Amino acid sequence: CIFAAAASASPSARALARGVKGPAKAAALNIPKLADRLSLVSSSKCKRTGVGGIRAAMESPETPDRGWKHLDSMYGKVYDNMLFREENGWDPMGLARNVDPATVDRFRDSELVHGRIGMLAILGQLFGEVHHPLFPDATGTAWEQYVAIGKVAGPMFLYGFMAHVHIQEAGRFADRFDGIEKLKAGQEPGVYGWDPLGLAPKNDEDLLRLKNQEVNNGRLAMVAALGVLAEEARTGVPVMSKFVDL
Repeated sequence: CIFAAAASASPSARALARGVKGPAKAAALNIPKLADRLSLVSSSKCKRTGVGGIRAAMESPETPDRGWKHLDSMYGKVYDNMLFREENGWDPMGLARNVDPATVDRFRDSELVHGRIGMLAILGQLFGEVHHPLFPDATGTAWEQYVAIGKVAGPMFLYGFMAHVHIQEAGRFADRFDGIEKLKAGQEPGVYGWDPLGLAPKNDEDLLRLKNQEVNNGRLAMVAALGVLAEEARTGVPVMSKFVDL
């Protein structure tokens, strides 16, 4: 928009060029040409923002650490200040430091969803190694059981399961996300309205306590599920065989 304003003064620059000679005249003649070119690029943006938008951009630069400040306002920091000594949560790589708050909400939504999957995964890994009535021939480590189920039920069972997951995820993305990186306005991270048993507390204090428990247990579960797979891949022995006779 500044360049568009300069372009509006180009007639004056042309008039000035008539009164000078030599290199100065050539330089003066180039001013309106450059301004005209720049005005073509910026005119559409100028129409969108207007003078108020220019002033706001000049007087209010981007807030530093805005992502961290938004992260600091979120729940889930029960252990952060005790273990990691980070006021803005544990983000050693600074992935959320200067991103849009809607992107931080997107990160938290993904964290909660994967944490829930992680809690189901670690429960399925440990319990499935002890008791698996649907597929009694699927024994061994968690990964060996996954392969065995594919052989018993057939590949279409696994393909159908994965297709179902992808269809559900596509619907979730369409409803909740603005593009890939941001959560849509009005969407709260992790809130999908699914509480068939009505277990969610009615008062804010108990609800906050439950949310903190969920996100932190989800973080632990994701690490635990990966740890079980890594341990069983290294030893070839089910983890639960260390605790019970299989």
